[in-house]
Amino acid sequence: MAGLAAYPDIYPDVPEAANVPAAFQSALAAGDDEQVSALLREALPVYFADFWAREAEFADFLARVDLSAEPATAPGGEPFDVRDRLAEITVPTVVIAGRRDFICGPRRAVMLRDGIPGARLTVLEHSGHFGHVEQPAEFTRAVTGILRNQS
Repeated sequence: MAGLAAYPDIYPDVPEAANVPAAFQSALAAGDDEQVSALLREALPVYFADFWAREAEFADFLARVDLSAEPATAPGGEPFDVRDRLAEITVPTVVIAGRRDFICGPRRAVMLRDGIPGARLTVLEHSGHFGHVEQPAEFTRAVTGILRNQS
């Protein structure tokens, strides 16, 4: 959340950046899917490594993306947390994280890699949360690399 709060300071010359933290926070408390979708669309720039420098490049992706969110809770309202079960994953696994992913970045990725037997980690240096959009070739290499090693 500290990264989210600091987001406007990274882009002081982009007026829209100032609205991103409030939109994200409001989306967490929104009452219906339509509200969540609208607020997440406004907060979407924080999910990219440098949205404002590549905004035109991402326009097609943004036009097609369908946004909605569900709370990460288990039945009964408890937070959904299965970290203690990561070792049960037995399939070939590659964990991919964007260096500038504010929500699921390298620190979390290392935790996943270390918890899943034999998992590999790829950090996309010029990506946020959408590595498949920001660095598609590198993302594809990470995915297909693990598949090639299994044949």
